[in-house]
Amino acid sequence: MKFIYGASKHNLKKINDDNPVMLDGQLIPRIHSISCLGVTLDETLTWEEHIEAISQEVGAGTGMLNHIKPLVPAQMLQPIYSVFIQPFFDYSFPLWHTCNKTLKDE
Repeated sequence: MKFIYGASKHNLKKINDDNPVMLDGQLIPRIHSISCLGVTLDETLTWEEHIEAISQEVGAGTGMLNHIKPLVPAQMLQPIYSVFIQPFFDYSFPLWHTCNKTLKDE
């Protein structure tokens, strides 16, 4: 069992980690982000870690496409994209509009 705070960066700075969270005499460790069903949730809900992870996966997928492009028929590239890259955008689409402008522009 672990726990995560949800607050602004300003309020997270005020948290005193010297006061441990205990449950039935057991120390519950704090985490700063958690991944569940492919979505990474961080303490400030900025989606920064999630977008970084998606960017890495999509970058790997496009690198793979570029690598195989000369080896497969052109009509196969779209289905390969649809299977290996597009799901990263579709799966968490509702989250994209809530991230800040800096992350959207990256």
